[in-house]
Amino acid sequence: MVKQKLFTSTIYQRGMDYYRKGKVIQLNASQNRYRAIVKGTNHYHVYIEYNSNREVLYMECDCPYAVDGYHCKHEAALYIKIENEREMQIVEDMEVSKLSLTEAYLVFSSNYRNARVTHRLFLNELNKRFEQINNDAEVYSSSYFSQVIKLLKEVDELSYDRKYKETVYDEFIEEFQTLIHLNDAYLQDVLSWIKKDIIDGGHLFYPQFLTYFIDTIPTEELIKEVKDLLLHMRYTDAQIQNHLLECIYYALKDSDDSVSVLLNDLKRFADREMYQRIKIENLIYKKDYPSAYKCIRAFKKNHKFIDDQTFDFLEEDIYYHVKDKEAYQNTIIHMIHTYNDIDDFMYIDKLKSMYEDEWTNACYDFYDKLFIGIGENFIQDILENQDEIQYIVLYVMQHLTSNNIRRYKDIIKKYDNSMYHYLLTLLILEESRQAKSQSKYYQILHYLNELINDQGSFQSIDEIRYLIERENPNKKALHDILADFVNGEDGELFYDENIL
Repeated sequence: MVKQKLFTSTIYQRGMDYYRKGKVIQLNASQNRYRAIVKGTNHYHVYIEYNSNREVLYMECDCPYAVDGYHCKHEAALYIKIENEREMQIVEDMEVSKLSLTEAYLVFSSNYRNARVTHRLFLNELNKRFEQINNDAEVYSSSYFSQVIKLLKEVDELSYDRKYKETVYDEFIEEFQTLIHLNDAYLQDVLSWIKKDIIDGGHLFYPQFLTYFIDTIPTEELIKEVKDLLLHMRYTDAQIQNHLLECIYYALKDSDDSVSVLLNDLKRFADREMYQRIKIENLIYKKDYPSAYKCIRAFKKNHKFIDDQTFDFLEEDIYYHVKDKEAYQNTIIHMIHTYNDIDDFMYIDKLKSMYEDEWTNACYDFYDKLFIGIGENFIQDILENQDEIQYIVLYVMQHLTSNNIRRYKDIIKKYDNSMYHYLLTLLILEESRQAKSQSKYYQILHYLNELINDQGSFQSIDEIRYLIERENPNKKALHDILADFVNGEDGELFYDENIL
């Protein structure tokens, strides 16, 4: 039942509460006119009139709320009772007349213009018929399965709302499972029917039948069954064929000597991506890398709309095994830039293993290319993970910003103390130029303290102080803070912990 757009949500819920509590009494109906009393604070008289299309034409109630021109909870309660009793009467009439499933659908759709209501009533009716079949189906008989398929054929013939039709077909899969649970002898009936349906393309638009069939096949029989399906299908659908080939792909083992025979049997599907993947990986397994690469190039050339990621991964595997450093480097740079769900570090480690002792020099060219157009956080993540100190120093010097010094100074400190002091000094001077508040001034003291704690600096603290004051002559507050922080003679430094 649908509440239409007659009531607000609150009013409708209150009306539902009144209906469930049995407060609608003395209902009288004459054609499309309904009168009743609804018990509330008082007994209220309610009237509803429908047109020939079962749409509400008029409603009235003598309660104060409705008198002011609003639709009230008493009208909602009567409306809900009318709709519910009408629905129950339709179902009872069908049970008496023993309508076919097709006729039942026509009754629902003619009485209810809302497709959602029709769908709900139809599902209830379908499940009742399943229950009737299942009551006796514990003792195996192929006739019970035939009755289910007869119902399915009736559904196929209906002009059912596509929005809901797949839900109806889901009910049939559940019914297949119920029959098999009642008696596993039905399994063969189910599998035989679905296999024929897939071969004929009977429910091509509904892939759940295919998925259910594949999931039910024992592992040791899967390759044979799926191959049989492919060879006997009476229609061409690239998506379905690729899906079936994918099932074979995951069922195969690397050491399976029958792969070549299988590929020959299925060569009519050579223009499908999954066929090529099976073929190329088999060639890689046999270490026939030139032939594998040739297959990839030829397939990419002749097919514009393919899953590039699959073939990029295959190329990466080939280049790694043939030790083609330049091609491997270019391939993984492309992959890292293009795909978000890959293990970047694994591919970089593989590249490093290919260069071995030459990596110290080779890393500069690689990272320069890799970091084009990618974010600073990603760059930091890569450099920190790979511990590329020599490149980090070069990168920071080439991209000399406060942010980069802050990002990498602690890493550089582990390997090159003098460079750390130099960069920290540059950071202090840059921060002093940018600082405009006392909190920023104290941040400068924090960096100065880092230099002190590291027992020295690239320049003396006094020299740094002199440079700061020279470049910031108008920042008197900063001068005072520095004076309090640094106090001594002949370069002796004193640090007052209370300042920070």
